[in-house]
Amino acid sequence: MADTYRPRMLSGSRLFWQVFPAFLLITTGALLISHWYGSYALKTFYYNNMVKRLEINCTLLRQWVETHLADPNTEISHLQSTINSLGDETGVRLTVILPDGKVIADSDEKPEHMDNHFNRAEIHEAIETGDFGQSFRFSNTIGTESAYVALPIYDEEKNLRAVVRASRTVSEIDGTLDSLRNKILLGALLAAGLITLVSWVMARKISRPIEIMTVGALRFAEGDLSRKIHIDGANELENLADAMNRMANELNSRFETILKQRNEQAAVLDAMIEGVLAINEEGRIINMNPACMKMLDTAPSAMGKAIYEIIRNSELIAFVDRVNRTEMPVKDEILLNEGSLSVQTSGVQLYGVGGKHLGALLVLHDITELKRLENIRREFVANVSHELRTPITSIKGFIETLLDGALEDHENAKRFLEITLRHTDRLNAIISDILCLSRIERDEENNTVEMQEGHLADLTTSVVQICQAKADKREIKLQSLCAPDLRVRMNAPLLEQAVCNLVDNAINYSDPGTEVALHVHKNKETIRIQVVDHGCGIPSDHLSRLFDRFYRVDRARSRDLGGTGLGLSIVKHIVQAQGGRVGVTSKVGEGSTFWIDLPVHLEPAENIPQ
Repeated sequence: MADTYRPRMLSGSRLFWQVFPAFLLITTGALLISHWYGSYALKTFYYNNMVKRLEINCTLLRQWVETHLADPNTEISHLQSTINSLGDETGVRLTVILPDGKVIADSDEKPEHMDNHFNRAEIHEAIETGDFGQSFRFSNTIGTESAYVALPIYDEEKNLRAVVRASRTVSEIDGTLDSLRNKILLGALLAAGLITLVSWVMARKISRPIEIMTVGALRFAEGDLSRKIHIDGANELENLADAMNRMANELNSRFETILKQRNEQAAVLDAMIEGVLAINEEGRIINMNPACMKMLDTAPSAMGKAIYEIIRNSELIAFVDRVNRTEMPVKDEILLNEGSLSVQTSGVQLYGVGGKHLGALLVLHDITELKRLENIRREFVANVSHELRTPITSIKGFIETLLDGALEDHENAKRFLEITLRHTDRLNAIISDILCLSRIERDEENNTVEMQEGHLADLTTSVVQICQAKADKREIKLQSLCAPDLRVRMNAPLLEQAVCNLVDNAINYSDPGTEVALHVHKNKETIRIQVVDHGCGIPSDHLSRLFDRFYRVDRARSRDLGGTGLGLSIVKHIVQAQGGRVGVTSKVGEGSTFWIDLPVHLEPAENIPQ
């Protein structure tokens, strides 16, 4: 696992290089101490053994010298020869010294060539203690370091007769000790190598699981909680690995829960049509949903930036400051995007654990459409009131005139009744158009407009037949052009009413002797119905509101022609109810072109009702 996943380097040395050198140092130290102590013990043992043997030799030599000195007839030369023989047999240097320090016999050297030995340490100690005296020193006589043991000889009156001495070179012991030391050193080196190997294995066995757990912990810290830690080792390390795996499972479960909750919250925020804006206490944006970004005309890169850098609306900035200063919820209406967007804003303070103030939360509700609809409603009520007031006022005035005595004047009474009838017809037309528009809007909202596929040539033929009489009356040529096999999915009665309204308007606003054309042709994705006239045309500043209710370019002429101001609005809603679009292009003095685009959704020809 660690071979494929490298942890980042941390300061300090690895555990292995802390454990292994410690094991190696302890082992090496123990071996060095053992070697030193073993060498010391062997040297002490051999030296003590040599001293014991020399003491035995001195004891035996003293017995023989006492016997020899007890016989006055014994000559010194005989003593020397005997000492030589004993030295050769025992391999020990034997020496006899008189109380004054003179050497009278020596197994290795001639006595006459030897120095006075009275001041020798072993001699002096033996004479002083009356027992064995010993010393280790370099011998000038034989030129090497030797061990010496001396023993005094007394007569029956306790008078010192002589001192016997036995000695042996230390080089023999040193050679034996060197050989033993080499063998011990070799064994120590072999043991050190074996212990080093064992220490390496043990240190690796201790550090390896910890390295694996370190790699696993770093992997957990970086978010990879799926791969578990597997340890084969001591129970304590296995238990620790199991605990870390359980921790990873618990963290993974909690992360999944948090991620699920975050995704759910993000989905809710993304689906909201209201804008949500969260600001911390430093005035920086910590969250906002797409609806808010659209309202504020900003991007996700605004996250983390100060609201003063992103939003250049003084009303909204002041609203945020007011929310931060007020503990109660705050509401207000604010205009954004240079007044083109009307927003109802609600704001509350955000609090964290322990009541700590975190910032402010704003909810922005776009009420532009509501405002627009409210304005349309007001305008509609005002326009309806205005349009109804004129005929009602006229009707009331003429009726009051008739009641005041004009009935007796038959000529004027008839004229007044004709005017009243005309205003009544106008009033009836307005009410009929309002009811028609209301019905179309209701069907459009409820999606209850019945649609069937049919031939557009039949529709254009019917429109021409309906409008032909009026066109002939105004001396206007009415032309129709539509392919006989062109068909579309439509509500034929409503679409016929819409096209009739357009053709009727074109006739009304065209000069005598001109032509009104009704053309139908198919584009790639739509079928376009065009009504083209060569009348006075419409100024461009009126085109955007031409399909609004009660909107007239020339109010006086429109009323004279009997218009209610709702015809084009009815056309727009009929077309929208059938999934289409309506529009107009016009030039003053050249005429106008009104068009209707319907989507192409055709079924096989055999399914068309014949």
